[in-house]
Amino acid sequence: MRLVQFEAQASALFPPPFTVLGERVNDSFLDRYWAKVVQGPGCWGWLASPDGCGYGRIRSRPGGRFLTSHRVAYELAHGSIGDGLEIDHVCRNRACVNPAHLDAVTRAENNRRMWVARRTAP
Repeated sequence: MRLVQFEAQASALFPPPFTVLGERVNDSFLDRYWAKVVQGPGCWGWLASPDGCGYGRIRSRPGGRFLTSHRVAYELAHGSIGDGLEIDHVCRNRACVNPAHLDAVTRAENNRRMWVARRTAP
């Protein structure tokens, strides 16, 4: 899905203000979010500050709490993340925010996929 199409789809599904990861956000948040994304042929890179584990993060508003960029991307594309689920980067790239590369899974499944990826890595 192209970035422009994704932005239009997200705006149509979630007219501002709306809630992402339990935080009320608006157009200003979306503008700040998309300014930090670079679309590639596969992964969409997060250009702004990562956390200590390499995941992108953005504040919900000035002085607000940090949200992880991949979880925001997932919720914008697919709706809220179910209870007890984590977001798995199918591409194994923690900085990726392409919704097509994100999958909501249980912690057990996320760990299983991680170990499979490690065993099959060159």
